[in-house]
Amino acid sequence: MGSNNKASLLCHVFGKVQGVYYRATIRDYALSLQIDGWAKNLKNGSVEIVVAGEHQSVDKILALLWEGSKDSKVLSISINKWNDKVKEGFFIE
Repeated sequence: MGSNNKASLLCHVFGKVQGVYYRATIRDYALSLQIDGWAKNLKNGSVEIVVAGEHQSVDKILALLWEGSKDSKVLSISINKWNDKVKEGFFIE
């Protein structure tokens, strides 16, 4: 398994995504897909998410970012490559 089979992305999720269990829901999805990274509330009301893992799993979680939690409402997501190391596990910061 080479590193070319892995993807690391930085996502910013905008909408009703704070105070609605969005980060916890994403953490549960990430752990079930064996994705490393974190989800963190930002002052502007968005959520920053870094995901790292197998391409197939990262593709799945990108779709799940739009779903979010029951009470969230995602309006837009920006996605960029992430080049820094990502600690093993998925954390809420």
